[in-house]
Amino acid sequence: GEPLNALLLGLGANATLFNMVFSETHLSFIGSGMGVRNFSGVSLERIMKKGLNLPVNVLVGGEGFLAFKADDNSENSTYWGGLGVRLDYDF
Repeated sequence: GEPLNALLLGLGANATLFNMVFSETHLSFIGSGMGVRNFSGVSLERIMKKGLNLPVNVLVGGEGFLAFKADDNSENSTYWGGLGVRLDYDF
């Protein structure tokens, strides 16, 4: 197959509930159609920054991507998801 060369333009929003549960969502135009990305889970910021006094935050959750039309050659959607661990460092 041919490689997919797609332009990505998006707009996102973040929300945190009780300083622990978070969700990060991006709506985007990717390739020839619309798409969405989401990363949601639990933030360990209280433990990492306040309890252990470390300059990092660890986020554990699920991540998913969905592109409704990746290119003009086919009408196929593409998607994937999985579990993720993310390390955030503020500078």
